[in-house]
Amino acid sequence: MIEPVPIGLASLYGTSLENLEKKDRSLIIGLGKYLTDFYNRLHLTTLIKRDRGVLRENVFQNALGFIANNNKVARIYASPEFDTIVKKEKESRGPCSIGISICIDGRVVIPFIAGRLVKAHEAKAGIIEEAPSPIDGINEISSGRLAEAIKKRASEGDLLEILFAHTSLHHPDHGCGAMTQMKEKHDFPEEVELVRENLKIQQKKAQLIKKLFNKERMRLHEPELARLAISAVYDTDSMGVILDWNKKKNYSTTKLTERIVDSLHKYLSTLKDSASIKPGVLADFYTNPNWAYTLEGLIAEIIPEILKFPAFADPTNTFIEKSYSDLNNKQKQALLFFLARTVAFQYLTGSYKADPHLHAYHAEDFQSISQDGPNIGQFMTDAQVFGAGPLSPQTAVEHILTQTSLMEQHSKGQKPYVLFIVKSVSAAVEPDSMERIRGINRDYFMAILSDPKIQQLIKDGVLAPIPAIINEKTREVIKIPNFAI
Repeated sequence: MIEPVPIGLASLYGTSLENLEKKDRSLIIGLGKYLTDFYNRLHLTTLIKRDRGVLRENVFQNALGFIANNNKVARIYASPEFDTIVKKEKESRGPCSIGISICIDGRVVIPFIAGRLVKAHEAKAGIIEEAPSPIDGINEISSGRLAEAIKKRASEGDLLEILFAHTSLHHPDHGCGAMTQMKEKHDFPEEVELVRENLKIQQKKAQLIKKLFNKERMRLHEPELARLAISAVYDTDSMGVILDWNKKKNYSTTKLTERIVDSLHKYLSTLKDSASIKPGVLADFYTNPNWAYTLEGLIAEIIPEILKFPAFADPTNTFIEKSYSDLNNKQKQALLFFLARTVAFQYLTGSYKADPHLHAYHAEDFQSISQDGPNIGQFMTDAQVFGAGPLSPQTAVEHILTQTSLMEQHSKGQKPYVLFIVKSVSAAVEPDSMERIRGINRDYFMAILSDPKIQQLIKDGVLAPIPAIINEKTREVIKIPNFAI
């Protein structure tokens, strides 16, 4: 017997319950049960107490829509066709892995900046968290997941990390909210340039990565690397990458794409498989998840051609040799690939023109917090998401307060804003292990909700916290545990 489902399901999905996948059906039921129990227990403020049922229904419909869209795109990116794309991109990238650290800002969209091949770490202002080691008091990377990933790569091959600050070149007031908060908290001088300050911090974090990577290399009796990380700026207007921001002659993928777009089009037109790939051919479609495979496939297809195209290759190789002579050849090839991928994206989408686009301005739809790193919405191309992976509940609270403040200023979404509190698991997790997984998620969830400021936001109908367990590889939501009982 199918259990009753809250009102609004048919209008949201546009189909009958029987036509939904079984795992989606269980999520619907789990979400409904949790929200019913949560809002029955919650002491709402007097102003909204009488609207408890409406509040619950709004949260249900919004959250279910986010989950459905997330799982749809998660399945697209996890498809075998995408494995073929990743394999093709690996051939262009070479044997050196690439990782990036980016801001939690919803305008910095992982599929656009990184695709599926490049691994992304999200933190406020893209700044890697550090803390004194309880062993010797020396500062080190506090994210266990990131630290172990760096060590793993040290045992497997070379690595290049790109640590991003971000800004809006055409609208400086739409810069990094996390850096603005840091300025206020640490009383920076009024005239300080926040992007430059962000990059200074990134350069210090680069030393933590180098130290950890080379310590593992020494232990394995493998050659150390002279440099592991470089800093860069991401322009949210054009979705382009800028290197050597502080220098007069910096490198901008946006400027380069503008300069070579006509000649690149002419060159691609002479190739049998790429003749129809015009500048901006996907301008109207690239944020639509149904076009994700087409976008990624075309990017992978033209990267090798861009790498061979002299108008791109010559200035880019010259710049890399001059500015990053301490990178080894494998790292240089990886950086060349990353820049070629960015140019390919800007060429196909027309974003190099820096016209207003879906992600040009803050309009975050929801939040997702995880101790692990993987979050709901990280592969979504048609939404803006605040996704962060703070280790401690205290740091998570700081993230949530910052994110909620920005949503109250910019979000077009309806309150209460959905806040997913996430635990990720391997697809192969044993059923007996799920009890332990739920326990870990519950502890994190309850610790966050214990904060008085978070409690007040919930009681005032501003935030709606929802626990979730997701597949760590695909980001697909697999369970909504009921922590209200």
